Amino acid sequence: MNYFYALILYCIYQFKGERSIKAVQYLLTGKKSTQTLQDAVWYSLQHLYSVYPEMDADAFIDTVKKLEKTGSIVISDKTVTLTDSGKKVLSELMSGYPIPDHLNGWQFHKIEQLFWQRLTLLIQILTNWAYSETKFIPVVRDYPIQNWVKRWLGEKRQIYNKKQLSLRLYHELFTIFEICEQNRENPDYIVARFTGYQKPGYTSTQIAKQAAVDETYYLLAFRSCLHFMIKTIWHERGEFPILSSLLADRKSPWTLTSSSWETYKFLKYGKNVEEIAKFRKLKKSTIEDHIVEIALLDPAFSIKTYVKPETQKRITEAVNLLHTRKLKTIKDYLTDIDYFSIRLVLSKMNDKKDV
Repeated sequence: MNYFYALILYCIYQFKGERSIKAVQYLLTGKKSTQTLQDAVWYSLQHLYSVYPEMDADAFIDTVKKLEKTGSIVISDKTVTLTDSGKKVLSELMSGYPIPDHLNGWQFHKIEQLFWQRLTLLIQILTNWAYSETKFIPVVRDYPIQNWVKRWLGEKRQIYNKKQLSLRLYHELFTIFEICEQNRENPDYIVARFTGYQKPGYTSTQIAKQAAVDETYYLLAFRSCLHFMIKTIWHERGEFPILSSLLADRKSPWTLTSSSWETYKFLKYGKNVEEIAKFRKLKKSTIEDHIVEIALLDPAFSIKTYVKPETQKRITEAVNLLHTRKLKTIKDYLTDIDYFSIRLVLSKMNDKKDV
């Protein structure tokens, strides 16, 4: 099984022949652009946004060439299309190994690594402490992470001794892993990577080989379990005081770019697009891009101020009638409605389909 094929084919399937092969690469590696963010939401691919940041560009190109050579996809100047043969290959690959249930790159890609590095370093420290070992090579070389964990331990040591802290973390991990199993996630994929006292964690290649699964699939399954853990801990802080404290400095799982955040501040003060553009000395279209990004990332953000309900209804009906997310096609059909309104409505629509 080559799950990398399935991942690429699935994205192409969702794009419905309306995006380029580069759009697939940008989506999976998490390119931070308005276009890629739009693609993720408009084509119901939020769960796969930035789920493969370690993707090798050359491997991606080689795989695409193989898929094109075997007739699974057809590439034109600006778009890539899935053929009937490609749909069959995708269906076969997905039937045995569907995309993991709780994968949510859109919501957690910015905090998954932070949480994982803090957790895995903490486990290494506590397991070494259990054997009275204080000298070891840290599994995480990132100094800000090391310093954060050091400060965290200093704070917790005012409340718990070493043994109490280790036991509390153990019990929380045991509980969360039980919940993972109950929700069809495999915590073994997480545990196998932990580094402990005189015991290095396994690599993704080693774990995939031991589990007899494709490495790409393992990486997705690992992230799915990690995302589920973060989500559960986030919403059940009282049940997981130690684990949730590893994310205490993160107030929200979604984050805007700095420029869009500045625009958002003005919007909260009741300023309109023109006023913000004038004050920030930016083009009106740039402020509109920021508002689209806010609509994409903040589920609580209402677009009623910018698009009347009746206009929203017309755009939604047009999208469903035309079966497309291509802006120009929709604009040609709704000549009296501007691109900004169309983009905002698309940003709040979701039509995820099963293969």
